[in-house]
Parts: sequence; structure tokens; C-alpha cells
Amino acid sequence: MKRTILYGRWGVLCLILSGCLLIPAARAGQYDIRYNTGVDIPQPVSLPAPQDSIDLPGAPALAGIDNEASSLLDSLDEKVTAVIYSDQTSPDHAATADLALNVDFDSKGSAQTGTNDDAERPSIEQEIPDPLEPLNRVFFQFNDKLYFWLMKPVANAYSFVVPEWGRERVRNMFKNLRAPIRMANALLQLKMHKFGAEFASFLLNSTIGVGGLFDLASRHPELSTSPEDLGQTLGSYGLAEGVYLVLPVFGPSSLRDTVGFAGDRFLDPLSYVTPMQDSLAIRGFSQVNDTSFRIGEYEDIKESALDPYISIRDIYQQYRRNKVRE
Repeated sequence: MKRTILYGRWGVLCLILSGCLLIPAARAGQYDIRYNTGVDIPQPVSLPAPQDSIDLPGAPALAGIDNEASSLLDSLDEKVTAVIYSDQTSPDHAATADLALNVDFDSKGSAQTGTNDDAERPSIEQEIPDPLEPLNRVFFQFNDKLYFWLMKPVANAYSFVVPEWGRERVRNMFKNLRAPIRMANALLQLKMHKFGAEFASFLLNSTIGVGGLFDLASRHPELSTSPEDLGQTLGSYGLAEGVYLVLPVFGPSSLRDTVGFAGDRFLDPLSYVTPMQDSLAIRGFSQVNDTSFRIGEYEDIKESALDPYISIRDIYQQYRRNKVRE
């Protein structure tokens, strides 16, 4: 009986020892297959965790450029609209677009956008219509020959005989005689300051200035005057200039200014000089006197221009439009 119990205790002890030896061996076989197959299995490689950003040389500058580009594209995407070009082949599908995009960059690289309605955008003026150009060129050539063959030689001879001081007195006198034209048109345009200056200048020069021979008013800036005529008055009320004209003897003009020129004759004291031959002689004398101060101006324009006719037309158009805006 005692021997049986002893054998039983040793048997349990042997089983415990066997389990302790077999369990590590089984685990070794589970995690390392080399014990059974002899084949090396690569172990998993642990990769570094991904980073949100990579530090590279110049990365801040690149990031700034990318941000500026993104903001520029967003701004343009919001403001640009499609421009539809008119179909020249089919009037039924014609469409126009009055939108233009202006993109300017300031010193910081930011974009500024605008449309053609912006006040800073210069306006493009339309050229004066010239449907009578062939006829106008004929009269232009006539006036050109009249100047070189008659007016210039006579003006040169006149300026040789009459000194500049005397020619200035004549110019002042005719300017003073035409003061009613300037006063009336300044009043019609509601330019009360100019009307007052013209009236005071006329009184001063006609009395103390000996009938306008001496322009005493020019010494006072507040009495300064500028040309005013009926053509400017009509233009200030919105009447279009019409077609371009070249008048024989009188030179460049327009349909509106020709009508104004005829209307101003009623206010010109020389129009009431009789007989008519005397009136024409006085006007001719005034024209020769004025030409003596401007010899060389027309020659310079003609020499520097590829087409003198076009140059004179553009100069006249710009001058008259500026006078209307005053």
C-alpha cells in the first residue's frame, strides 16, 4: 500500500516535469519554423511613421509661392467671365462682349483685377468721319500751294518791312475787334467767369489800350482770355462734329464748325464793313499778319509726317475736342 502511493507520487511528478519540457519546445516550433523545415523566413521590418511634412532647403519659399498661386487662381476664377466674340458670318448669331480683364501685380505679387469700366483705363476716341476724303485732299493740295506760292512769300516780305513790334500791335487790334464773338459764346456756354474776363479785357484794351493796339489785359492773369466760337458752343451742347471738311483758303474744319463759323460772322464787326471788297481786303491783311508769326510751323508738320493730310486732320480733331471740353 505504501509502495503504491509512492509510485503514484513519482508518476505525477514525472508528468509535471514532462509538461514543463514539452511546452517550451512547442512554443519554439510555433514561432520559429526553422526547427521543422530549416527555411529562413524574413522577419517583418518596422517602417518609420509617416511625417506630415518634409523639411527641405527652400521649402518655406516654395510654400509661399504655392499659396500666392492658389490665391491668384481663386481670384481670377471668381472675376473672369466668358468673352463672346461676334460671328462675322451670321448676323443672327452675332454677339458682343464689353468686358476686358486687366491684371496688375503689386510689389508683393498680389493680383488686382478690373474691368473696362474702371476710371483709370484710358478711353479710346473715335476718329472723325471723313467720307469726303478724295475731295478734301484736292482742297488740301490747293491750300498747300496757296500757302507756299502766295501766303508765305507775302508774309515774309511783310515781316521784313514791318518789325515785330508793329505786327504785334496789329494782331492785338484784330483780337480786340473779335471780342464780341468770344463774349457771346462764353455767355451761351454759361461760362460766366470767362464772360466777365472778356468783357473787362475788352473795355480796358479799347480805352486805355488805344482801340486794342496794346493788350493791357494780358498783364493781369485774372483777365486772361481764350478762343470761344459757335462751333465750341454747339459741341458743348452735345452736337456731334459731323464729317471732316477741308475748306478752300480757310483750311481744316468740320460740318459743325463750318456752321459755327458762318454764325460767328454775324457777331464779327468786319462783316459790316462796306463795300465787300474792303471787308475782304481787311480780312486778307489780318491773315497775312497772323501768318507772319507762324512761318515754319506748317513746314515742320509736313516734313515730319508720313501723310501730312492725316496729320493735319488728327491735330485739328484733337485741338477742337479739347476746346469743347474746356
